[in-house]
Amino acid sequence: MQYGFDRAGNRVWRDNLVGTSNQDEYYLYDNLYQLKTLKRGNLNAGKTDISGTPVWQEDWNYDPTGNWRGHNQCLRDQGQREHDAGPEPKPRQSQ
Repeated sequence: MQYGFDRAGNRVWRDNLVGTSNQDEYYLYDNLYQLKTLKRGNLNAGKTDISGTPVWQEDWNYDPTGNWRGHNQCLRDQGQREHDAGPEPKPRQSQ
């Protein structure tokens, strides 16, 4: 395996040198350095993205303050699954 990192130390790509095809990964982050997207497939020559359509993709969604709001997972030829963070907590009532 080979890995590439950004200046903040976040993993940006993973190149699987011994695996079969479609085993490389590319990662994207938001402005708070939280993982936003994971793509799996074959890295392009510059290791700046996955070539073509990823075989696997996951996306994380956050509110403006960085709290997790949802997660989408998509497998090529198998559709998409969505997960959310659940209902908003109810405020405590004073007694």
